[in-house]
Amino acid sequence: MRQDLANNYFREGVVAINEKKYDSATYFLNKSLEMDQNYYDAYLMLSFIGLMTGNYISSQSFAEKCLKVNPNSVDCMVAYADSLQLSKQYPQAIEQYKKILEKEPNKKNLVYKD
Repeated sequence: MRQDLANNYFREGVVAINEKKYDSATYFLNKSLEMDQNYYDAYLMLSFIGLMTGNYISSQSFAEKCLKVNPNSVDCMVAYADSLQLSKQYPQAIEQYKKILEKEPNKKNLVYKD
């Protein structure tokens, strides 16, 4: 039952993201995490919201939580690396991108921005 609620809240959060309603998305994704603290996709989406809204500290925090729950998720690793890079923590970002490329050498959507 709790997992069904978590999934429903998550889906509502994704709909809100697609509509660029980031406050609503944040609400629904946090509700999904209340139901399931290990819902790494919710952490990932919250990290993406931080990236999209320029809140890189928040993005980094949620990406770290995502990695704590699912340390092998390349998507979580990319969100973390992007948040580091956009907050101008370049050496740490470069190290994270290197880890990503070790896991997935053919990853083509990694872009360094300055």
